[in-house]
Amino acid sequence: MSDPRQRLSVLRHAWWVALLCLYATGATAFAAGHGRESCGGSARMSSLSAPTLEQAVDSGTATAPEWAFVQVVVAKISNPERIPISFEVHFHSMDGKKDYLGSFSPFPPDNPGTFIVATRGLLKAGGTVSVTLVALQPVSTTQAVYTCVDSITLIE
Repeated sequence: MSDPRQRLSVLRHAWWVALLCLYATGATAFAAGHGRESCGGSARMSSLSAPTLEQAVDSGTATAPEWAFVQVVVAKISNPERIPISFEVHFHSMDGKKDYLGSFSPFPPDNPGTFIVATRGLLKAGGTVSVTLVALQPVSTTQAVYTCVDSITLIE
């Protein structure tokens, strides 16, 4: 390999191979640490990339005066950097109207628990209650926050 152009070509090829190997290794490590969490059982997972969970309001069981609160049971929170988070609760009626019911924040921000939000008499049969995970400060795309929600129920 006395030709400088041939040597440069081999070096470029080796550089690209090394770069691709590093990229593949980093992508695998990222996936292993950030995308494969699961909640187990009947719990549902929300994350900053997929933040919203929904629960239908059965047409036969819910009327506005009957249900005073939405109860959300958060069974697990994975928030290693303890980023301040909140959950926003909305009611979506069948006619497309979206009503803000309220919000709650775990404290410390990795502490699971049972939380309630008042319905304010806004629930109507056939609609949907949504619970959305929100970061309360700017976060980078590499910061992983996810929650496991056991249940979203209506209580008197």
